[in-house]
Amino acid sequence: DINVLGAYSAGDNVAGLRFADSSSYCTLTRSCDSNYSVAASWTIFLGLYVFYSCIALFLDNVLPDAMGVRKPLWYFVQPSYWGLGRAN
Repeated sequence: DINVLGAYSAGDNVAGLRFADSSSYCTLTRSCDSNYSVAASWTIFLGLYVFYSCIALFLDNVLPDAMGVRKPLWYFVQPSYWGLGRAN
């Protein structure tokens, strides 16, 4: 909730939300309606970053480039892609 984050950052004698306190007011064992910790948000953003990066890497190899060269859909399971076999 934005009010909780505001309470951590507003005021002259408030230390602010420290990294060590990023998951202190809401945990996975205690259900917190729509209020979830900053650490949960960071985890979601990191997971989405990895997910979209994998999709981008896959599409970059599968879709044809300017020269019309592309790899098959199963390129990542071939040993040659990982440097273990002969290159095709």
